Amino acid sequence: HTRSVRAGGTAPAMVRLALAVVLLLLAVATGRPAAGVDSDEGGLSLSLAAVEGHLVRADDVLLAAADLELGRARLAGQQSGRGARLFAGAGLGSGTDTSLAGADRTYTTYDLRAGVRFPLLGRAAAEERGVAEAESAVREHTHRLDQAREASLSLLRRQYVALYAAGEQLQLTRAFLADEKEQAALLERRQQAGYLRASARLEALAAFDLARRNEANLEAAAQAARNLLERLTGLVDPWQPMAPQLAEPCLDRDTLVARAGQDHPAIRILEERLRGFERQAALADRFGAGANLDLYSATGNDDSRDAAEYAVGVALGVELPLGRVFAGENSVRSIALAEVSRCRLDLARARAEARTRAAEALALFHAAAADLRYAERRLQAATETVREDTLRLALPGDQSAVLQQSRYARYQAALGLVEAQQHHWNQQITLLEVLPVAAPAPPVN
Repeated sequence: HTRSVRAGGTAPAMVRLALAVVLLLLAVATGRPAAGVDSDEGGLSLSLAAVEGHLVRADDVLLAAADLELGRARLAGQQSGRGARLFAGAGLGSGTDTSLAGADRTYTTYDLRAGVRFPLLGRAAAEERGVAEAESAVREHTHRLDQAREASLSLLRRQYVALYAAGEQLQLTRAFLADEKEQAALLERRQQAGYLRASARLEALAAFDLARRNEANLEAAAQAARNLLERLTGLVDPWQPMAPQLAEPCLDRDTLVARAGQDHPAIRILEERLRGFERQAALADRFGAGANLDLYSATGNDDSRDAAEYAVGVALGVELPLGRVFAGENSVRSIALAEVSRCRLDLARARAEARTRAAEALALFHAAAADLRYAERRLQAATETVREDTLRLALPGDQSAVLQQSRYARYQAALGLVEAQQHHWNQQITLLEVLPVAAPAPPVN
């Protein structure tokens, strides 16, 4: 039994059998069950799809969601602040009447005014630009949230694969180390009998030291992957990974390259930003003249009258920056047009880079598949070498040391197969980043 299968269940039967053969052969010497049959690790076994369902605590996703909420709040503020406004004012002054010679009169006046003010021309356009900018920011943050989710999902998948691969390699390592004492005793007896040189015995024993070093490094790698998965998912109870099941990526180069420049969230972010700048430029008039229309009621009096006076009126105010008139253009519009030009260049570059990355990812995926096939054949050859060296053990000479070396070579080949499978999975995840595809449903037991 082994869990090392290619993503999507597409690996040939040779892959599924190769590690099982090695684990069984490594376990024969001690009479222990093959690693992977009865795991001594605690906790439930969780599929990749089950772990993906807990992707709710990723820092980047939470930050992107917070930015989206902030953008929505700013949009609501911009929308509520545009249009008609209530205004009120009060004035108090002192005047002198000099119309009569030698009989100047000083008096006090007051004025109260309230009404509704409507923005016109550039002032109304400025409010519309503020709303348009906030709307564009909300849509951009929505795409950034999608981007953060996809990036966090890819990170989760890579760490899940790393945890699974480390577990498989740990099982192989511990199975290789299981008969260290028995092999060391055998090598010593062969040396004392004169069939084995001392240097050959030490070299054979060094393989166990290398395996223990591998074990320590693999335990550290597994713990690092588990820690990051805990941060992403909040899963703290002991659990074990299963063979990763990933969706089959798009392998048609033309389709992959064409859609890579369209469907990725990073491209949609730039597209949304470009639409926002284009709308900003359209809302900016040539000179930036501002105006407002006031509908008001007023009351006032001075101390020469016994009763206050009341009035209702309409006022139109216009303002026009002289600098813009002399310059013959609106700086706001010029800035928006420059942003449009720059964003178009950024978008074109991003699309070209996305297409290039897609083509490279597909090529690396095929290269990883070829490397996986090589690792399978290498393990086959190493396993056959162990069988042949076992038959030669009855011959005189350093045959036990040779067998130990071939067993270590088989162990290294098995580790290489797991590593090649991990690399193949990671390249598959990269392809799914280029063009996401829905993951398959988990298999029914």
